[in-house]
Amino acid sequence: MTPKAGSFSGVGKGRLAGNSLMRLLLEEKGNSLSKHLHGVDVTPSDCTFEMIAIGPIFPEQNDFESHKPYRKKTSALEAALADTLRARGYTVFGVHGRRVAPNPELYAQVKDHIAARFPHLGTA
Repeated sequence: MTPKAGSFSGVGKGRLAGNSLMRLLLEEKGNSLSKHLHGVDVTPSDCTFEMIAIGPIFPEQNDFESHKPYRKKTSALEAALADTLRARGYTVFGVHGRRVAPNPELYAQVKDHIAARFPHLGTA
């Protein structure tokens, strides 16, 4: 299965900063995003967030063993996407390990989805 143009969406653009539930979730000590933001001296409740998603890319699996190969493929896509965003000048939080190379045709489609939203930032 390949990502569809309609499967790429922005959710809550510019609205999450005023959402008290989101603020509460971001301030929780166990929240990974909150930890990363605090690590670079950014207060999550002072931010606005735009969340995007690409997918579903692969079909739902009925059990964990069937899920594992797709998890590896998705991990490879995530790692390649993180590399691409960093190369374009964006800060990417988290560790994106690479166990296998992403499927080149599938990754080309992912890159097409992000091209307009995440252009090269250039250098100052």
